[in-house]
Amino acid sequence: MVAIAFAVRLLFALAMHIDVRARSLIDMTIYDRLAVRLATGNGYTGFFGTPVVFFPPGWPAILGGLYWIFGTSLLVAWTANAVFGALTCLFLYLTAARSFGRGIGLAAAGILAIFPSNVFFAAATLSEVAFGALLVAVLYLVVR
Repeated sequence: MVAIAFAVRLLFALAMHIDVRARSLIDMTIYDRLAVRLATGNGYTGFFGTPVVFFPPGWPAILGGLYWIFGTSLLVAWTANAVFGALTCLFLYLTAARSFGRGIGLAAAGILAIFPSNVFFAAATLSEVAFGALLVAVLYLVVR
C-alpha cells in the first residue's frame, strides 16, 4: 500500500505540474520562496529580504532542508509530498492494525492510498501533507 500511495501521488503531481514559481498561488508560492531562501542561505526572509514572521516556519524549514540537499527543483517538493503521503498510509496501517486488526489496517491504508483529496495535495506545495503524516505518526505512538 505504501508503494502504491507513493506512486499514485508522484504520478499525479507530475501530471498536474503546478508551477508555483510561474504564477502566484499565495501560500504555495510563499512557502516555496521561503524554502528556497532558506536553502540558499538567505534566512527566513520575505520578498524584500527582511525577516518575516507571518507564516509558520515548519514546512518551509523541511522543504528548505530538502532543497539544500537535493536542489531547488519543484520535483523535490512533489517527491517530498509523495513520501509524506506514503508515510501517512504506513502510519495509518500501523495504527488501525494495532487497534482493530490487520485486515482493517490494510483496508484503511488501501482507501487512503487512492483517496482523491489526499492524492490531490501531493501536487500542492503546502504543509498539509507533512502535517498529516506527522499527526498520524503521533497517533500511532499514542496507540502503541
